[in-house]
Amino acid sequence: MLPSGLDPERAALLNGLVTEIRSACAAGADQEDVQRLLAERGLGPVDAILVTRELLGGGPESLGQARSIVLESSARTREFEDHRRLMDLLHESCDEGGTRAG
Repeated sequence: MLPSGLDPERAALLNGLVTEIRSACAAGADQEDVQRLLAERGLGPVDAILVTRELLGGGPESLGQARSIVLESSARTREFEDHRRLMDLLHESCDEGGTRAG
């Protein structure tokens, strides 16, 4: 079950994806196929983790498993590489004492 407190539209979108992807998994899609589909649909990592957790059964251990699956997926490589580069630039800027007058 998805966490309570989600925006109703977001919950409906995620529940719809869970249903759709369960059918794809029954037809032979593997976890990498699932992650590629979620990334292609524009789901960010947090929502991808929520959907993946549901696909894994939603039990107590499924959150950690879902997190690993999403964060280690090749479907997210570019996204995380972009994030790493941005963080490196921010750290360099801070290391140089870079501040901006506003």
